Amino acid sequence: MSNDYRELIPENLYHKDRNLWAWMCTYTPEELIIAAGFSPYRLYGVPDSRRADSYLPINFCPYIKANLSQLLLEADRLQGVVIANSCDGSRRLYDAIEAYLPQLPSFFLDIPRLAGADSISFYQTLLKKFLNMLENISGNQADDKRLSEAIAVVNEKKKGLRQLRQAYREQRLSLNHYYQLVRGSAVIHPQFFNPWLKDFLAGLPATVKKPGTGPRIMLIGNFISQDQWWNILSDLDCQLVYDDVCTLSRYFDLEVTDYRQQPFYALASAYLQKPLCMRMADLGTKVDSLKQAIDDFGVQAIIFVSLKFCDNTLYFYPLAKQNLGLPILNLELEFNNFPEGQIRTRLEAFLEML
Repeated sequence: MSNDYRELIPENLYHKDRNLWAWMCTYTPEELIIAAGFSPYRLYGVPDSRRADSYLPINFCPYIKANLSQLLLEADRLQGVVIANSCDGSRRLYDAIEAYLPQLPSFFLDIPRLAGADSISFYQTLLKKFLNMLENISGNQADDKRLSEAIAVVNEKKKGLRQLRQAYREQRLSLNHYYQLVRGSAVIHPQFFNPWLKDFLAGLPATVKKPGTGPRIMLIGNFISQDQWWNILSDLDCQLVYDDVCTLSRYFDLEVTDYRQQPFYALASAYLQKPLCMRMADLGTKVDSLKQAIDDFGVQAIIFVSLKFCDNTLYFYPLAKQNLGLPILNLELEFNNFPEGQIRTRLEAFLEML
């Protein structure tokens, strides 16, 4: 079976709504984009990022360059873009957009690094400013009713994705299909994706396959989008029982609750208190949550994946190695330059050692 999500998801879903507003970071509430009448569209970068070499240094983060190349290619069909303050590379991406794509409306989302009361207050104020900008561009007034409806539809999508993850854990769905469907969910408006996903889940085999016998693996990392990676993991004799990456669980492991009276507070608190990215400050809490997941899922070993030049992820690796108490394989990948043979060999050797 093909691992191409465009063969799993009907092609027409990608053409129902072209009122696209681009985003990158999972701390960005898609709910605001939807409430203002736009369709959230996650940037995944393009395979050929040489176009960005004219705008950014040659030794700059390849992931950021791939996203700038995508924006340069697709600017005419986008209504705007929101860039989160995830790292220095993201800040420079925002600068490049302002300098070289002035016709593309852009917003800089300065996400706090803590999740306390002051941070939530600051973040909800910023979210109001972002929505105000969206309203001014769209001409739509996103009142509390529209915002509540947008929150409800995104909650439904993320609940469906958690059900999709459970289907993968029960081996009713392959790993590469699981990843590709999550990827598709981030570029299709939930009003079209949700009913399709509901039918897809209903059509999956009801019988749970016999659990695998390979090592139970936890995957920790940041933006892992290479198809080859998921194909390799699918082929190897191991069980990915828990992931902490922003292209899977860190994207949908949150639910916005009690939002009808104070929607901005509910959004700010839910997003800041979701599973922590490694750019956040309270990494001791992240370590504790990973320890709990190790116990809950019977994890036997860890694969730690970082994109090249990602300081946030690289800084967290020593903390994970010192505190999680399990065999750990550290892999550094370069975006759009995936050495499939080398990666497969290192993974096979690591699993054989277990």
